[in-house]
Amino acid sequence: MVSDIVRTICAEFSPANAKRVLTEIIQHHRVQVSPGFRDAAQRTAEMLKNGGLKTEIFSFPSDGKTHYFSYLSPEEWHATEASLWLTRPKREKLADYSAERLSLIQRSAPCRTEAQIVVLQDGEERSEYRNIDVAGKIVLTKGDLRRVYELAVEAHGALGIVYDGIRKVSGFRDRYTVPDAVADARFAWTPKDKRCFGFVISARNGERLRALIAEETKRGRTCTAQAKVNASFREGEIQVVSGFIPGATDEEVWLIAHLCHPEPSANDNASGAATVVESARTLASLIRTRKLPNPRRGLRFLLVPEILGTCAYLASRRKIKAIAGCNLDMVGQNQSLCGSSFLIERTPHASASFTDILLQRIQDELMREATPFSGSASYPLFRHAVTPFSGGSDHAVLSDPTIGIPSPMLIQWPDYYYHTNQDTLDKVDAKMLRLAGVMASSYVYFVAHADHAMVNWLVQQVVAHLKTEVIQFLRSREGDDGRIVTREIEILRELVLRTLDSLKSFEMGDLRQARSDLRRFLAAELKASGRGEAPQKRKRSTLSPYEKRASTLVPFRTFKAPANVRSHRHLLTEREKDALHTLQKKYSKVFSQAPVLAQYWMDGKRSLLEITELIEFETSSKDMAPLFMQYFKILTRIGLIGMKAGPR
Repeated sequence: MVSDIVRTICAEFSPANAKRVLTEIIQHHRVQVSPGFRDAAQRTAEMLKNGGLKTEIFSFPSDGKTHYFSYLSPEEWHATEASLWLTRPKREKLADYSAERLSLIQRSAPCRTEAQIVVLQDGEERSEYRNIDVAGKIVLTKGDLRRVYELAVEAHGALGIVYDGIRKVSGFRDRYTVPDAVADARFAWTPKDKRCFGFVISARNGERLRALIAEETKRGRTCTAQAKVNASFREGEIQVVSGFIPGATDEEVWLIAHLCHPEPSANDNASGAATVVESARTLASLIRTRKLPNPRRGLRFLLVPEILGTCAYLASRRKIKAIAGCNLDMVGQNQSLCGSSFLIERTPHASASFTDILLQRIQDELMREATPFSGSASYPLFRHAVTPFSGGSDHAVLSDPTIGIPSPMLIQWPDYYYHTNQDTLDKVDAKMLRLAGVMASSYVYFVAHADHAMVNWLVQQVVAHLKTEVIQFLRSREGDDGRIVTREIEILRELVLRTLDSLKSFEMGDLRQARSDLRRFLAAELKASGRGEAPQKRKRSTLSPYEKRASTLVPFRTFKAPANVRSHRHLLTEREKDALHTLQKKYSKVFSQAPVLAQYWMDGKRSLLEITELIEFETSSKDMAPLFMQYFKILTRIGLIGMKAGPR
């Protein structure tokens, strides 16, 4: 059923066109709410229009005051010139914005100053500042930029920051993996912030500067630097580019990618944006020439400032009837250069959906790249996997149950050059643009055009897939503690049936038979595995103190979309900032993901303990009650979620 669609789109989709679009996009310095982003938005809108789509650029106020859901819109930032010179013991250029856009931390405040440079080990702990005076000085750090700003600038009066760190990817990348790379870094100002400037240098240059400062310190001398930033802030606009192919109904299916990030940012995310543009052209052409029938549901192609633009678009439109979406982020990597794998990132359990399964089925059609010597089989020549929801991009907003547009993501991850100036055109593989484009185009068209026969076929695919997942889950739990597995059985049942019920969005077909089939299958497999007993509630005596308290609290949402703490940082006390930093370090593997997943389940009915158990199941983690109790206590105080007493 899906094979004909894939073949038709394969014949039309042009990876060369996609790469040409990408080449144009990377010429723009696409900082959110900036002249460079505006230029890129206008150019991509022209491309969509030339491809035969109804095209609009939606504009929304962005002024440092207006919120979209819980996200604060920034003022427009325009930097024209910036440089950092070492002036003592010798004169040497350390950073130049005209030569390297990423050398200036985004949203740096204007300045013209000369000051001593002092070295921080990381600068993330208050104890580091007991024996060092940073007031009126420039600090050199490789630590977390946000935390260093809080302590060095806000708390202790530093003038600015020189950053030589990089975002670590555990077991894959640290600052020495790409020692000459300049990292992407940004400030996110909130009301009452003390704005400052910042520059970025490579790890190699950072270590050289550290050694020089250490040598001068031994001699009783200091190192000084001269910083100059010409930049301005003003009221601006968030711009969202939309291309549209109308359908027979007012329902829509979305393909989305973020257009933002500094010049060049080829794979992150000019690759996703270019693939959206070429996918739109491909489908418009095939529909116009009647090689594909007119879809029943409209097809909308969105290019946005990441997360912020999606929130602004959703918050500002009254009627949205999108039944599914797909997010393209970092899809073009040359895997041999970047170390990446091509991933289908699934929707969260709270929004479990047929969409992930459909994408996997479409990918199966594209896996026949090579055959063994005998020619008896076929297999792909690229690394690939299906992964649980991780978030961090626009699909995290769309898939939130308060929004209700289940959207898996296509991404290549990890990437040695992610968020650095080395994310350049030579790291892009047109073959991977084609893979992502054909998959995404086939997926959105299938959902947009699905009729009774297509939905019935999809039901069969979903049921077969869910049965396989049940078997794999039960095998993975063989030998586990029976009590723990028993608690997970009801979660598994709910997840399976929730995924099947997502097909109701088509408003076609009868799912009762499929539902009965899955229930019988679940019962039989549980019985065969020895796990057929009814799920039991945990006895209160077995709960930890945090879990006991969590069982008495019922959280509820006060905003649509995941709560954005960064936009409300000015409301936090010093103790709360320290607590969040401690939680982030202690729960580093899940901190960016688990609280978002927990919010998805907050319906004003489930206790925080029930939500904790759901997230422990979804993330294969344990003992998360302390994280949620402390984290959501802070969010409750600043109004990002609500909390009420539950039954005891």
